[in-house]
Amino acid sequence: MLRDFAFAHPGSAGIFAGTENKSANAPAQQLLSILPAGNLVPNSCMSCGVADCFRSAKVAQSVPASDRTAYLVDEFWPEFDAYICNNKHEQDSLCLPIDGNKFRRANYAWTTSGFAQTKEQRLFTALRSYESRSLTQQGASRQRSLLKHQKQLAHAYASSLDYDITHLVVTQGLLPFLWARQIITPHSEIADLFGEKAHLLDWRVQSPRVVKKGSKIIFPASTLGRKGAYEMREAAEKLNLSLCLRIVRGN
Repeated sequence: MLRDFAFAHPGSAGIFAGTENKSANAPAQQLLSILPAGNLVPNSCMSCGVADCFRSAKVAQSVPASDRTAYLVDEFWPEFDAYICNNKHEQDSLCLPIDGNKFRRANYAWTTSGFAQTKEQRLFTALRSYESRSLTQQGASRQRSLLKHQKQLAHAYASSLDYDITHLVVTQGLLPFLWARQIITPHSEIADLFGEKAHLLDWRVQSPRVVKKGSKIIFPASTLGRKGAYEMREAAEKLNLSLCLRIVRGN
């Protein structure tokens, strides 16, 4: 009669399996006799606790990774760009629509250096730009489109985040579609709405461009019932400026 069995020596990390022959079981009986009495449930390499056994895999102690922050931005703000540059670390990540410095787009001119990685949404940005051109300057349709695109961008950013990101800094337009613990803004009234959760930034006023002064004023609008048209004419007369009238004919 043959049967399967398994046993392990208390000082061994392995499990041995074999067969026992009833007619010649003396070696097995001798081996079993040296085992301690009681529960003979076989041990496991995962639970025996014998780390110096040759069967025990040497696993290096895991070192906890440093906290990583991902900055999720959209339209360029110099105040927020300065804040990010002052608080980022080399392991952090930057998510932006496109690299504005690379493609010469001032509305996306975020500082991209000093990050472990930068992730762009180029196809989304191109489609959003194309769709925006077909909308009116203001109105309900543009506002609905704005909310739709912000939701899409927020979800695109969220799906691109690495598993080890532990902290997010999010631009306000994406906030309704994500979750935030602090509001960062240079606007004092907005900061007052959030109390201690607000981090108030200083406004960064850009230096004005040097503009060559001229002697003409262009008023690209109809003077009929136009607010400021008559005041503009009086100012031109007092300053002795030339007044140019152009008639644009429609099709």
